[in-house]
Amino acid sequence: MYFQQGLGLFEAKEMDRRTSPEAVDFYDQKKYSEARSYHREQSKISLISGLTSTAISILLLIAGGYEILDQFVAP
Repeated sequence: MYFQQGLGLFEAKEMDRRTSPEAVDFYDQKKYSEARSYHREQSKISLISGLTSTAISILLLIAGGYEILDQFVAP
């Protein structure tokens, strides 16, 4: 999961370095730039969200939070 997100960030950086000739002829440059920016920001947010979720899950495992939650929910 994180490998794919890391590749997404790398791909976004590569998109900034080069613009394919096909894209220059086909897309409006302003809209293409906005799309690249959106993709880059979305990749960052996705990576941060995934890392935060994983960190919370690990903390709950270590601290016994899932056991407390199970006792609260189980009849």
